[in-house]
Amino acid sequence: MSIVENIQPALTNEIGIRLGNSDAPVVVKEYVNLRCPFCLKWFEDSKETYAQLIAEGKVQRIIKLFNKEKFGLHYANAMHDFVPKNGTYEETIEVLDAIYHSQQEWGPMDREVSLGDVCDYAENRLGLVKDADEAMQAAILEETTAAGIRFIPTMIIGEHVFDQKISQEEFVELINKAL
Repeated sequence: MSIVENIQPALTNEIGIRLGNSDAPVVVKEYVNLRCPFCLKWFEDSKETYAQLIAEGKVQRIIKLFNKEKFGLHYANAMHDFVPKNGTYEETIEVLDAIYHSQQEWGPMDREVSLGDVCDYAENRLGLVKDADEAMQAAILEETTAAGIRFIPTMIIGEHVFDQKISQEEFVELINKAL
């Protein structure tokens, strides 16, 4: 059985960090955890594709920062508070890029560091400003439970659910079908 078979897209919503035009004809909901190496891979693989689709006004990307309790991934629960919730596309992507590419430094998988250490790293090493939105985080956690989303990254376009294994050609094809 596929990890996406039990996900119910109809139980998802559009709460999250919105990038791109709110009038774009296609919405991509993207559930990620900033300490996840597979989410980093998706971020890198899709960066140019998203930039083009958003510039063309075809897509609105809704990033849903998914707090996880699993050791290692839990470090991102603190880092998620430092992603701008209402920044421009460029600002938000720049922050995500800095966080993703320093994963090994702020969220080591081989030893315990405190969530305070993660916040300290975000502020003092990355120069980020805390922009916590507890209501958004709670809504995303409630949504993932209701919709059956457990794995990251998970992306949804309409009723189509996929993960980072999709090629960029297949991703664009899904967008074009949804237009």
